[in-house]
Amino acid sequence: MSAPASSLIGRVRRGPELATIVAIVDHQPRVRLHDGEQLLVALSLVPIGPSEFGRDVALEFIAGDPTRPLILGLVESPTPSSPTDEPAEPAEPVELEVDGHRVIVHARQELSIRCGKASITLDANGRVVIKAVQILTQASGSHRIRVSSIQLN
Repeated sequence: MSAPASSLIGRVRRGPELATIVAIVDHQPRVRLHDGEQLLVALSLVPIGPSEFGRDVALEFIAGDPTRPLILGLVESPTPSSPTDEPAEPAEPVELEVDGHRVIVHARQELSIRCGKASITLDANGRVVIKAVQILTQASGSHRIRVSSIQLN
């Protein structure tokens, strides 16, 4: 997922650049430059956590080396838009690499996982919607369901 170093060797980058935080792996942010597809491991002068996924950052390259980005800070969002402003473009999906222990994904309004004809959607009001051709649940221990009511068909 990281950019091959050979594609970046020989290119010197000077001056601040913009990038987007797309993942954090082993406490190190992964960024994608706005002018490229390459994913780079970055050092940072500011704390970067899961709440910064999708945020733009200003960065420089250590000694001009395009394989050694250094995050200088987070780019502040513009002031809230007025109703007459055009809607903003949707943010790019966040790419996550997982260490096998725990993954936390935050969303303000809605989080969806989709694959083919199946989907799971969670919304901020606590509603969970599962859509699928078939649903199978299995448990080697007890399988408890707590609800206030059940509606079938």
